Amino acid sequence: AIKVLIELIQTSKATTIMGLQIELQSAADLLKQHESEGISIASGCELFMRFVTRTALDRTDYETCKRRIIDRGEFFKEHSTRARTKIAELG
Repeated sequence: AIKVLIELIQTSKATTIMGLQIELQSAADLLKQHESEGISIASGCELFMRFVTRTALDRTDYETCKRRIIDRGEFFKEHSTRARTKIAELG
């Protein structure tokens, strides 16, 4: 789900942060509806949305802001993958 949301950001035609947030929320809502692991998808999407958009407003240029959101999304993806692996190892 996180990969899908990052790809959405990268290919988004939105021209404002608000437009991008609306697209992200719509995609997250769709993912939550169609995945069999509803709770983990829902929580992952919520955490992703909060993490990547938290610092979005500290930049005035949209493209710089979008790049920052993508970078934070990639960081979130890597961090959550490591955490999931660690949890599985510890059982």
